[in-house]
Amino acid sequence: KIFCDKAYEAGIKKIVISDQFFSVLISEGVAERYSSQEELDAAVAARLAIYKDIPGFYGVALNDEPRYYLLDDYGLVFKSIKRVMPNCFIYNNLQYCHKADTDTDIYVDTEAWEAEHGSYPTNKEAYTAYLRHFFEATGAKQLAIDVYPFKETASEWVNSFYPNVQMLKSICDEYG
Repeated sequence: KIFCDKAYEAGIKKIVISDQFFSVLISEGVAERYSSQEELDAAVAARLAIYKDIPGFYGVALNDEPRYYLLDDYGLVFKSIKRVMPNCFIYNNLQYCHKADTDTDIYVDTEAWEAEHGSYPTNKEAYTAYLRHFFEATGAKQLAIDVYPFKETASEWVNSFYPNVQMLKSICDEYG
């Protein structure tokens, strides 16, 4: 609270809290802790009550760069927050689409993909599936990714970052 008060006094009017409660809940699994949506909502409401009256409180940040297997629990927590505090901003920082095809297991269950599609997913297929999974699990209206273009060469920007942003735009357009 002291940190938030000082930030607000310094002129920061929108404070987003990163609370390990939400990260642990997503990582350990909602079903393992709560037997109903009502129980989950009560726990989330109790946690958010800590922050709701802090001047400048704007929202919370959920797990940083969640892998695909966390997205269902991520969605349950996201929706619970929206049920108990509809105007709470939720910062979603997703995985960045790395160029190497070996990274596809970050975005999808590659064995399940192969069983369904008959081939290993391309990086673009896997990442697109990951983004769709995120939007379908959460109903979110925004997302973020880490991009460090100023640490890279111009050719790396053109070959890696720009195509990634194009994929993000395409999926964001699809989900409004």
